[in-house]
Amino acid sequence: MKRKILYIVYIIGGTLLLLGGMAFYLFLTTQGSRTVIKKFLSDHEDRAQVEYDGISGNLLEGVRLKDLNLTNVKGLPEGSTVKIQELYVNLTSLNIEGLTVEVQNARIKLPVSDPIVVFGSFKGGQWDVNVFGLNVDLSEVLRFFPSTLWKKVEGQFAHADIYVEGNYLQPVFKGKFHLARLNYKKFSLTEAPGFFELQLKEFKPVNLSGRVNVSQGTLQSKDVNINIEDSQFYFSGNFKDPALFVNGNSTVEKTKISLTLRGTLKQPELKLTSDPPKPQGQLLLMLATGEGWEGLETSLEQGTLDAELTKDFIDYFILGGTGSKMARKLGIHDVNLTYEKDVKGIGAKKSITDKLSIGYDIEERHEQEKLSPTVSQTVGGEYQLTDAISMGVEREFTDDPNSPDIAAQEEAIAPLKEDRVFLKYEKRF
Repeated sequence: MKRKILYIVYIIGGTLLLLGGMAFYLFLTTQGSRTVIKKFLSDHEDRAQVEYDGISGNLLEGVRLKDLNLTNVKGLPEGSTVKIQELYVNLTSLNIEGLTVEVQNARIKLPVSDPIVVFGSFKGGQWDVNVFGLNVDLSEVLRFFPSTLWKKVEGQFAHADIYVEGNYLQPVFKGKFHLARLNYKKFSLTEAPGFFELQLKEFKPVNLSGRVNVSQGTLQSKDVNINIEDSQFYFSGNFKDPALFVNGNSTVEKTKISLTLRGTLKQPELKLTSDPPKPQGQLLLMLATGEGWEGLETSLEQGTLDAELTKDFIDYFILGGTGSKMARKLGIHDVNLTYEKDVKGIGAKKSITDKLSIGYDIEERHEQEKLSPTVSQTVGGEYQLTDAISMGVEREFTDDPNSPDIAAQEEAIAPLKEDRVFLKYEKRF
């Protein structure tokens, strides 16, 4: 009986000694740690293929790998590579605060962008990382932030220098950037340097706190350029609705326009001023279309632009909308544009009441036998009698500077006038 007990003790002791030796070898020796790491990397080849030239340390005190080369990394575009000069990993406890990771000279090479360089560490649940890149393609970077907002965004950072600091659950992102180009639908922003400091408060849904500052830049849309002056975007919650402090200026047909945008993206407040002074409604149309709309100046009322109209303008100018909502709010309809070899013109109507609307057309006609173009302007009004019948009046002013005799030239100072009264009947088939 005693022999059996002693035999069992020997077996248990030998087993414990063997397990202890294996644990010592695997966790306290470099060779054993290399074996564990190779097994781990082999089991995760579907995520990345990893090669390295040197290893030192052990799993209990920390492992240091040198000259790593990662290919076929899951989540990166095909053909991307990651090279790390030195990587140190240590786990002192089975929680995030016990993990230490130090990275020296990591270079992420995406198919289009220049290499993105990463230095830094993660220790005790705290980030301390620096990311730097030149000629970084926007679409390659934005793919790491899953959202339908980025699908139509293209562009390039001339350079970006970003620091990530603080708690792993609420990190702070800050740094400087120079945006060379950003395209979204029919809108573009070019040559826009700036800086930012943002803290991630929540991940789902994304909740941000902080600001982005853009010192200058050029917005272009619909053949209109707006020069951005020092502007800020403040975040205090939903990242889709920042507070706006945007300033800019533009020139449309020799009219200098100043723009200030305040409020939030969902409730924007747009103020437009100009030299020479013009109604805000007309200035809004000028920025949206690149045309002067001089004939509508007296019919567009002075006053502020409400949030809904401002949002429609942003939708039209930046987000690539059709502008139909904006036109309806201004009461403008039946806009027509003529652009032929010898004839150019534009016209529109504006509703004054539900039944009364006024119209203005201007046309410039070039004829080969005449030195100067003939300009005709038509101003009119139309009153809706019934759903199908309306009555209107028109006056046409024709300015022809090509009259051959002196008397006709003197009369041309006061343009010829032609009045018309008409009755219109509409029927849909």
